[in-house]
Amino acid sequence: MIEFFYGYSGQLLLTFAILAIAASGWSVIFGTGMFSMAPSATMGIGAYGAAVAYTHWGIPFPIATVIGVVLAAVVSALLSLFAWRLDHLFLGIATLGVAEFLVALAHKTPYVGGSLGMPAGFDATPPVVLITLVIVVFALWLLRRTRLFSAMRAVGDDTLAAQSVGIDTRKMKVIASIVGGVILGVSGALYTFQLGSIIPSNFGFSMIVQIILAVLIGGRDSLFGPVVGAAVVIALPELARLVSVDHSIAYGLALMLIVLLRPQGLIPGGRPRWLRAKSVRAVQAGITS
Repeated sequence: MIEFFYGYSGQLLLTFAILAIAASGWSVIFGTGMFSMAPSATMGIGAYGAAVAYTHWGIPFPIATVIGVVLAAVVSALLSLFAWRLDHLFLGIATLGVAEFLVALAHKTPYVGGSLGMPAGFDATPPVVLITLVIVVFALWLLRRTRLFSAMRAVGDDTLAAQSVGIDTRKMKVIASIVGGVILGVSGALYTFQLGSIIPSNFGFSMIVQIILAVLIGGRDSLFGPVVGAAVVIALPELARLVSVDHSIAYGLALMLIVLLRPQGLIPGGRPRWLRAKSVRAVQAGITS
């Protein structure tokens, strides 16, 4: 059984699990209306933070992972400050600029290995990765049952309406960014310790596309949407290879079909009015300024 995970199919499964974790984290951020194009940057901060703590400081894998996750959450919270003044396309451009800057910085920083990257341990064993995915999905299921989540989604549905009932929209965006940053940081640390090394190009534009596609294809409003979307994103290049088509073309076609035929994603969340009305009760419970 263990040998399976070290074969090609097993590596695809682990890659899917890590992408599903990352997509689940970004869906929390995107759910508040923030189209951040820096999920790979947050993921990379978690990865490099954990790798530096493990390799340079000699800190054990679990604690090194916590350090990377905390750093990722802080960076994600700082990125949410862009959303205080920018929306939609402008927010996406600004955060994409930050992501590309951090990748370029990693290329030029000898302490983290520069373009050649740096080694890390192989502590993220297949059971650790798969169990973490289950824990993340379960944690998000619990979060979805809270008034806090209702308030965050109310901000994503209509910011002005949320403000009109007393929800502190800035606070909700920061909280969503921290939650999403924690999950993205976990995925980054697992990615590093599963590969055993880290290089800046791992967290470039290609990773951004994969994470965003996974959420858009699967559905941002669904708990399992990012997981299903991640499976599609991982499977598309394999299917494209069978018919001798470039994977970029497959990604583009998939995105067009989703936008035209099923904009809510493969697994729609179904945000009925009664669920949106829970935001009012969230305000009454004290989730206000």
